[in-house]
Amino acid sequence: MSKKHSMITKLAFLSVSLMVTSAYAIQGSLPQLKAAMHITQTQSEYLVTTPSFAVMIFVVLSPLIQQWFHISDKKIIMAGVTIVGLAGIVPMFVDNYTTILLSRLILGAGYGLYNSQAISVISVWYDGQERAQMLGWRAAAEQVGQALTLTIAGLLLSYLGWRSSFAVYFLAFAVLFFFALRVPEESQAQDDHVDEDNLAEELTDENGPITKISPVVGLLVLFAFLLVVDYVGMENRFPGLAVAINGEHYTGASMFLSLMLIGATLGGLPTGGYRTDSVLGPFISAWD
Repeated sequence: MSKKHSMITKLAFLSVSLMVTSAYAIQGSLPQLKAAMHITQTQSEYLVTTPSFAVMIFVVLSPLIQQWFHISDKKIIMAGVTIVGLAGIVPMFVDNYTTILLSRLILGAGYGLYNSQAISVISVWYDGQERAQMLGWRAAAEQVGQALTLTIAGLLLSYLGWRSSFAVYFLAFAVLFFFALRVPEESQAQDDHVDEDNLAEELTDENGPITKISPVVGLLVLFAFLLVVDYVGMENRFPGLAVAINGEHYTGASMFLSLMLIGATLGGLPTGGYRTDSVLGPFISAWD
């Protein structure tokens, strides 16, 4: 088995996705943070939702930054994970709300910097059924990462207080080391006859290049958007509700939020790729 196909290397490719959704790791500590810093409920929730704005901007800027500075996928992923680690631990050492909010914006920039590259680097190195499986495992890794970071942050909150929950972002440095050590440089891809030009060749059907997208895809995107908005809103309010019911010293909300992610993790597991005989197959095929 070649190095790129080894289980350890595959885990290294997937490891960076563990941190992509870690902005939500501190949700369980919001009630304690709110009380300690004397801020409003809305201000405390901004600390969780604000990174998303930076993510949207830097997902667009990331390919441009790569092009301008000639940075490989591996290096920009490493840069993004480094930013996540450094910005994530800032609230452990400062008391100013504006500074903490700014650090959360920078945290989101780190996510956006490598979010799409975590997918494209898998597409470059793997193909066929193995690529489909890796992309499925990558989606599951995001949910596992969110559950894992929520659990760790919740344990830190229970024993050491709300400020220590931000120590969960030290995990980014462990991920960075593992990824840097095991994932090959892109220059080696030529030796394995893997390059991005091959991706375009595979995105064709028997009648030629794919030139249109089914309208059903747009409906699914809208549904996903509404689902995420509802889910994030519920997650943000749940810790405050739990504390209101159980008392201000209650710190178990993170554990319940982690349990809620089990279904999402199972839904992200690879199933072998898209099948036209699935429940959506007839609807999508009708537009082909």
